[in-house]
Amino acid sequence: QQQQQQQQQQQQQQQQQQQQQQQQQQQQQQQQQHQQQQDAQKQHQQQLQLQQQHQQQRQETQKQQQQQPQVHQQSQQQQQQPQSQVSNNNSANNAPQPSGPSAKPIPPIKAMLSPTKTPTSLPPITKVLSVTKPLAAPPRAERPTLTSGAAILAPALATPALTKLPVFDVGGASESRILGKRKLRELVMSVIGHENEGMLIDGDVEETLFDAADEFVTSVTSFACRLAKHRKSMKLESKDLQLHLEKNWNIRIPGYSADEVRSIRRIAPIASYNQKIAGVKMNKSVDNNM
Repeated sequence: QQQQQQQQQQQQQQQQQQQQQQQQQQQQQQQQQHQQQQDAQKQHQQQLQLQQQHQQQRQETQKQQQQQPQVHQQSQQQQQQPQSQVSNNNSANNAPQPSGPSAKPIPPIKAMLSPTKTPTSLPPITKVLSVTKPLAAPPRAERPTLTSGAAILAPALATPALTKLPVFDVGGASESRILGKRKLRELVMSVIGHENEGMLIDGDVEETLFDAADEFVTSVTSFACRLAKHRKSMKLESKDLQLHLEKNWNIRIPGYSADEVRSIRRIAPIASYNQKIAGVKMNKSVDNNM
């Protein structure tokens, strides 16, 4: 029995070894296939690079072939220009001049219209033209309007051809705000007191306060402009702002009287008072008829 067990163990070991060998062979085959795929990809990439190089060379040769006739034409034109100038000068010198005591030289316009049609010498055209380059100008800021529209109907007349880009401000967007950091700090100190001077303000809180101040000013200004437009006035006055602030925000502007702005309340009459007024009117109408 022990021998049989040993034989079985040996057989199992042999089987395990065979399985390991088979696994190793499979791994080697997979590695070989992977290497073959990589080699094929490299060859494909090399072929693509060669094709691109051939295309670039063809494009360069085509460009050179296209440039050659242009250069030849330019050289011919340069050779023909001095010859034409010399022929024009000679023809102008050989043109028939009037003779006699009352003879006058023929002006160029009359010479062109004359039946002989004598060619006149024209000034040569320079190759380099001295033209000043247009400078970029900053766009003009339009004046604000009550209708929040453009002041000029044709914006092409107000904007320059070349606009200059605005200068980038490193100071941040806080400088363009209505409420500055210093004023915000003073406002916070006035609320919490100067005893807590070391208290810091979070950046998100600053941004929200800045946005709230900007929105408040824009809303008040737009509503005041609407009130001025409703009054059929082209001028924004303090009473427009005061009316909006007092009615909607319960805020009064110091230094301005609110007599003009306050609305007059109409008194609602009682029913007995209305009956008395109707009786008086009836008596008046009867007396007039008699």
